[in-house]
Amino acid sequence: MTHRGTGARLLLAGTALLALLGSGALVSLAIEILEDRQQLDTLRRDDQVQFVEEPLFEREGEAWATTPYARQVCVPGRFAVDKGDRWRLFALGGSFLMGAPYAHQDHAQEQPGGMLSFLRAGLAGLAPDAEIEIVNLGASGQDSHRVLRIAEQVLPHDPDALLVATCNNEGTLAPSRLRELLHQQGGYRLLTKLLADPAGSEGRGLYTLQDPDDQALAAQFRGNLRAIIDLSEAQGVPLFLATLPQNLRYQGLQQGHDRAAGGAHPAGEDPCVGPGRSLVQQGRAADALELLASCDHAADALRWIGLAELQLGRVEAAEQHLVQALELAPRNRCRSSFEDIIREEAAGRELVILVDLQGYAEELSPDGIPGDELFLDYCHMNWQGYGAMASELARAILASGYGPPGIAADAAWPSHYGLAGQLGLDWNARVPSAFPGAVEQASPPAPPTQAPPPPGAPAPNLR
Repeated sequence: MTHRGTGARLLLAGTALLALLGSGALVSLAIEILEDRQQLDTLRRDDQVQFVEEPLFEREGEAWATTPYARQVCVPGRFAVDKGDRWRLFALGGSFLMGAPYAHQDHAQEQPGGMLSFLRAGLAGLAPDAEIEIVNLGASGQDSHRVLRIAEQVLPHDPDALLVATCNNEGTLAPSRLRELLHQQGGYRLLTKLLADPAGSEGRGLYTLQDPDDQALAAQFRGNLRAIIDLSEAQGVPLFLATLPQNLRYQGLQQGHDRAAGGAHPAGEDPCVGPGRSLVQQGRAADALELLASCDHAADALRWIGLAELQLGRVEAAEQHLVQALELAPRNRCRSSFEDIIREEAAGRELVILVDLQGYAEELSPDGIPGDELFLDYCHMNWQGYGAMASELARAILASGYGPPGIAADAAWPSHYGLAGQLGLDWNARVPSAFPGAVEQASPPAPPTQAPPPPGAPAPNLR
C-alpha cells in the first residue's frame, strides 16, 4: 500500500495510535479486517522473521486451513478437524523446508519440487491405503524464534510427529515478550510501519542482519531448539530435528549485511576482493591467493581463498576457509557451529531423531563440499537436491518406527527420479520465475553420484 505526502502518513499514524488507546480495540480490529481482505499491509519484512502476530489456522467446515495472515509467508494448507486414523506431520522451518523456489506462498497451492512433495509421494506409494497429512509450515525468512511460536500453535492439533528444519536466517536477537504481544495488535503494527525508517527493513539487502554478539545468537538458537524439544516431549510427540544443507561453494556476489560493514549494505564489491575473485574465475588460483591474502574484507576474502584452494586441489584447506567464511558472513545460511548445536541438542533426547541433511549433502558432493550440483543459490536446492534430501528424511522416519503405520522400517524408498516423474517434474524444466531470490542456475545438472536415468528405466537409490 503506497501513501503520498506527509499528511497521509500522519493521518494513518494517528488512526493507528487510536488503536493503542483505551477504546481503540475496534480500530485495531478494523485494521486487521482490512489486512485479511488484502486492502492494507501492516507487516514489515523483518517482522516476518520473528513474530507470529495472528492465528495460523481457521476452521473451514471439516478442515483447518491456513489463515490469510499465514498465507502471506506460508504455502496454503489444510488438515482435518477430525484426525481419525490419519498420520499427521507438521513441518516447520524456513524457505528451504518450504521448498523454495518450487513451493512459494504466492502460489494458489503447494507446487511439487520441494523436499516435502517428494516425501508425500514416496510415503503414499509405500502405504497407498493410509491417510497421510504432511502440513507444510515453512516460511520465507523466518528464524528459530518464530518456528518456536509456530510449534506452540501446531502441537494442540494432535500431530504424530514434528519435523523441524530451522537454522537459516539466524542473526537477530529475539524481541521481548511485550513487543510480541504488541505486535498482535493491528494498530501497533501499522503505527510502527508508518514511523519506520524507509531505508531500514524494507530497503536492506537480501540477507538477514547479523547481530555482532555471536555468543548471544548461538545461546538463543540453542534455547529455541531446547524449548521446541521440551514442548514436543511434554506432549509425547516425536521430533525429527534436521541439520540444513549449505552451499559452501556459493559464488553469489550480493554481500548483504555482515559485521565488517557494521550492519550496513556495502556499496559494491570490496576493491581488493574483486580482482582476486576475477583471478579465481580465470583459473589463476595461485595468483588469486597471493592477492587475497592482503584483503581486509575477511569474510569475502576467505570465501574466494577457499575456492582458489579448491581449484588447486587442496580440499582440506579449501573446506577450512569456506567454513570460516560462512561463520563470518552466513548469507542466510546455517553456520557450521550452529549445525553442531542441532546435533548436540538432538543427542540423548528420547523422542528426538536427528536427520543430518548437511552430512548427506556432503556425501553426495565432490570432495564433500556441496555446491551447484545440488543447489540453485546459497541454500535453496534444485529438485534433484530436494529429492535426495527427502530420501534421507524418509530413511530416518521409517527407521524410527514413528512413521505411517503399515510401512516396514526397512522398506525400499523409491528413486527420487522416479518420484519426480510422478510429480510431473521435467529434468530440464526451469524453476518458477516468481522466486524472489537470485536463482543463478535455472536448469541444474545431475548430482555427480547419479546421472539421470534413460527414459523408462528406473534409477538406483542414492543409498
